[in-house]
Amino acid sequence: MKYLFHSVRWRLQLWHALILLAVIAALCVLAYRLAADDRRKRIDHELESFERSFMRSFWELPSRNPASPSDIRERFLSLHDAKEFPLEMRD
Repeated sequence: MKYLFHSVRWRLQLWHALILLAVIAALCVLAYRLAADDRRKRIDHELESFERSFMRSFWELPSRNPASPSDIRERFLSLHDAKEFPLEMRD
């Protein structure tokens, strides 16, 4: 029994198992990194889209006149409720 694990067959099987384990671990790490990067890109895209629509709603006053900095500051300070946000930003 002691000599069974010292045979060439068992050594080869052990080496193959270790190599397979390393390959599987590398593939899992790669899949995790790709999924995390994709998730981060989607979140960044959603935040940029939200920011554009949010800032567009502040720059465009209901009267369609160019907004002055004091008008924009006033609108930011007057936000207290989500009902005042445009429809695409209420969620």
